[in-house]
Amino acid sequence: MTSGTLLRKRLLDQLINYRKEWRNPSTHNYMLDFDEDEALLAIVSVTVFAIVLCDQIDSKIAFDAAAANAGKSSEPVSLGGSLLDQVADKLAVFAKIHIEGENTGQSAPHDYYRLEGALAGYLTTKFSNVEGISVTQHALMSGYEADIVVSNGSEKIVIELTRTRLRARVSYLTQRAVAKVSRYLDASDVSGAAVLIYNSTNTEQEYEIRTLADSIKVVAPPTVQKKSA
Repeated sequence: MTSGTLLRKRLLDQLINYRKEWRNPSTHNYMLDFDEDEALLAIVSVTVFAIVLCDQIDSKIAFDAAAANAGKSSEPVSLGGSLLDQVADKLAVFAKIHIEGENTGQSAPHDYYRLEGALAGYLTTKFSNVEGISVTQHALMSGYEADIVVSNGSEKIVIELTRTRLRARVSYLTQRAVAKVSRYLDASDVSGAAVLIYNSTNTEQEYEIRTLADSIKVVAPPTVQKKSA
């Protein structure tokens, strides 16, 4: 139901290079030595890879937890509307019910990876009884990496996820996210895009769905209205 490589090719290439040029020689060649600069580079490389892998572990744990809690139905159903509409509806429900864990706020990248994993797990479970639909993380579309892609045959909906603690930034973040997903629409098999602006403070439980240019839907908290003088 879900697929895709979590680590991008450039990162994988660096990891492979580290194993071939650093780890494997140092493990098997007991006469090999490193000077201070080489040792520092090796230590930094290992530390960075550990951080990246921890992000992916967080994402997978959140994926599994959200998938388990979403309530999988064994009865097959039809799509019941356009794929874009269905995706937007499920994003709105997820945003309203999702509550982040106790460790939230300690690291913004970790928080984002957990949220993305949870969303992918939720969508995977909710679409599991619709034949032909798949959910993919980190798919390349038009040369850009999409957060999540929901596919139904040749039809693809790209999802852009943004996390914020400030309701006042919703308008700005929406404009930036819409500009980003507009690039994905150049791909011939991308039929639409959905943007989710998630309020991580959980103080705003209302989310509205807005349609832009018939091919982009934005799920976000209502924007702050300026008070009249």
